[in-house]
Amino acid sequence: FPSHDRVHYQEKIQENDQVLFMYSQTDIIDRNDKVIKKSFATWENDGKPIHGKLAFRKLIMRGCFPGSAYCVHKDILKKIKGWNPNMTVACDYDLFLRASEITPFVTTGKTDVAWRNHGENTQFTSNQRYYEFRKTLNTALTSRHASKDLKIIICFKIIRSFVSEKMRIYFATKK
Repeated sequence: FPSHDRVHYQEKIQENDQVLFMYSQTDIIDRNDKVIKKSFATWENDGKPIHGKLAFRKLIMRGCFPGSAYCVHKDILKKIKGWNPNMTVACDYDLFLRASEITPFVTTGKTDVAWRNHGENTQFTSNQRYYEFRKTLNTALTSRHASKDLKIIICFKIIRSFVSEKMRIYFATKK
């Protein structure tokens, strides 16, 4: 980071000394660098830490932020045993859900990342994403933060993922 950004992050960390997971907003750009969506954050928290059940609920309901837009303390990674080495597409989502069990999340309030959405991104073209997404959601069902209503939503998301995968495969074979 440039020195002025480091100062901003250090200030954020000092303001929220219990926060060990910080994320920034992201500009979504197309293949020609045109901004499709400015200052996108999957969920906002007005610079205040989001803890436990609320962070978990937001991750389930709204998804996660781009993997290049966050900073997590190494102690958190040690406690949750890092990224799942068996995942290639949903590894960040899995990590975020597990981290929500033990640390609050806070935004930097800045846009530090541009994520290129060109329609051929792995997350859009890989059937592996459906499998990993379902695996992550199955694990989320066992979270202490998974209330009864969230478990129902998680189950619907699992079913929707399965149907989407089968439809994708079906239409790919019809070409």
